[in-house]
Amino acid sequence: MDLFNTASVANLLPYDGVADYYGKVYTVKETQHYLQRLLTTIEWRNDEIIMFGKQMQTKRKVAWYGDDTYSYTYSKTTKQALVWTDDLRPHMQPAYQQLDPGPPVTDHSAPTAPGQPTAVAHFPTADLNGTLGIALGVFALMIYYNFKIKGDGGFVHELLSAPFGAHPLLWIPNLALNIIEFVAKTVSLGMRLFGNMYAGELLFLLIALLGSMWHFGADASVLGFFGHVVAGTVWAIFHILIVLLQAFIFMMLTLVYLGQAHDTH
Repeated sequence: MDLFNTASVANLLPYDGVADYYGKVYTVKETQHYLQRLLTTIEWRNDEIIMFGKQMQTKRKVAWYGDDTYSYTYSKTTKQALVWTDDLRPHMQPAYQQLDPGPPVTDHSAPTAPGQPTAVAHFPTADLNGTLGIALGVFALMIYYNFKIKGDGGFVHELLSAPFGAHPLLWIPNLALNIIEFVAKTVSLGMRLFGNMYAGELLFLLIALLGSMWHFGADASVLGFFGHVVAGTVWAIFHILIVLLQAFIFMMLTLVYLGQAHDTH
């Protein structure tokens, strides 16, 4: 069975993207038949998310199928693909081969309860690896300018003599305190940015879930509009200000740390 008539493919977004339209695939009767078959024969499972360190189930149901029992891990949750069923193979696999030549694991979402989030866009700085990576870059600049401005001997002398004094008995306490200072600056710089940005993403998710809880699955209700549109828009505007504030704080702290590298004790 050929689901796609390539001769009639039309790109609906020829300038700003790609949205290929393949025309009618099934008749109304066929659609109803296959929908009932897939709802009853596919092993649908509630999707899972990690929130505040706890694993929670959502109302959204998904089914993972592929050419083999591949596994996929995201957000500390591992998905195990099932082998194509007799109902899926003649329909879903040709579509997959036509549209996505990448990895063979495909996520087919079941009809979800209205208001359930199906995708989340992540800020790069909401990943601890990203923020600590930036902080390590600042740490490298601090070390570089300490050596460049003070010289090798001057920087080593400062590590051993500040802040308690240059007495040989104080070298080890001075060195330990300076190491702790550099580590604390780097870790706090990355953790501060990560904490604020990650909290913003959590609030976006909580607003979406709260809106769904308020309107009990009725997207067209007044509470649903307030929970999703109004509350989400207000927080989005506020979050933009938070992003700018966090960027400013990170920049100013970087300048302070680099300025300290130019000073001598």
